[in-house]
Amino acid sequence: MINSNIMFGIQLKKLIKYLDITNSAFAVNCDIRAYDSIKKYIAGEVVPDMATLNKILDRYPVTMDWLYYNKGEMWRDGKDYFEARFEEITKPENLKKKGYQNTLKSKIEILLEVYETSVTGVARRLNINKHTLHNIRNDRKTFLKRTEIAKFRLAIPFIPYEWYLTDFT
Repeated sequence: MINSNIMFGIQLKKLIKYLDITNSAFAVNCDIRAYDSIKKYIAGEVVPDMATLNKILDRYPVTMDWLYYNKGEMWRDGKDYFEARFEEITKPENLKKKGYQNTLKSKIEILLEVYETSVTGVARRLNINKHTLHNIRNDRKTFLKRTEIAKFRLAIPFIPYEWYLTDFT
């Protein structure tokens, strides 16, 4: 049987890998000041105290059972973290508040916000060249070919095909 320190470390490593961020970025996102603690948690040397654990659970909606014991659903609401972020960000009132327009450039900006990452990070998730995203962000590319949309859909299946083609409304 795996001890709880090691199981927590395994699960934390899975979470960080899923988020596609570094240990340091995870620590910053969770307001954990001792970055080297993340490495110790992953190694199974220690488990976080309750205050630190609460910071993780407040920042990312993972279940305690999944994080500590690899039991049950990963996400508290049962919905993929990034899918939930996409749904929240693309609500009409939020799009309007942030000034997003019905352009490919805005849609890429939304993906950057959903994944809380850089152009390089989104390009890696979409399995495309980061220069393509830079061209979109600089208005040098204003539409996607059907093959590109298909590739995006394979990478991010929760975003409907039509989202890349149609108005936000």
